[in-house]
Amino acid sequence: MRPVTMLASIAYSAALLTVSLTSAAFAVSTTVVWNGDNSFNDETMTFSGFWANQLTDITGSGRYEACCKDGATSFKLELRIGQGKNKQWETILSWTTTGDEVTHLLGDLVGPVIKFSDKPVYVSGIKLESSPNGKVEWGKGPDPNFTNFNFITFLSRDEYYEKYKSKYPNRQAFDDCDDYEKYIRNLTSFVFDTSASSTTGNAAVPLPAALPLMGSVLSGAGFAMWRRRRKKSA
Repeated sequence: MRPVTMLASIAYSAALLTVSLTSAAFAVSTTVVWNGDNSFNDETMTFSGFWANQLTDITGSGRYEACCKDGATSFKLELRIGQGKNKQWETILSWTTTGDEVTHLLGDLVGPVIKFSDKPVYVSGIKLESSPNGKVEWGKGPDPNFTNFNFITFLSRDEYYEKYKSKYPNRQAFDDCDDYEKYIRNLTSFVFDTSASSTTGNAAVPLPAALPLMGSVLSGAGFAMWRRRRKKSA
């Protein structure tokens, strides 16, 4: 192989390696388990935060339903985006539905991905809202059958046992069964990640470990070419 051709090939390989490793560095997935109320009209949960720019999935048994038989209910899924004084709530998904006591799986609303920013942003909260909040019947208060959101929220193994221990003869019987594992699989979770092509000015791009080695290879090949040319001219 000619030296120039060899150098071009090495440089091209280095470029491909840089793109693939840099892209992989941003493909980070974060799962947030719902820990708000189980049944509610409007509810907010906040957390320490992470960088992401898309919601890729909603898993578990989270459901929603309309408030009234003779009207539509509007829903919103919002995220708290930004840091410090720049935090603000932004709607990333809105929809409407009808039919009192007809429940729908929240995860069915998410297609392949909901991209809420071109670049990664700091996400530190999830809010679910609905309007209206159900009918108020004279002397009865709000519609007793009305539940806009119906989630399964997180309990530790000990908390789960304390809540349902009347079902088991003793703790050993609980530990021997798989009820808690089934419960964990049904928890409602929001899965976020960063698209591979995204970059952010807030996080430094790590230098791929192979690049210094690739640089030394390129330098060595260049030195060999210089010596060959000098030998020919002599």
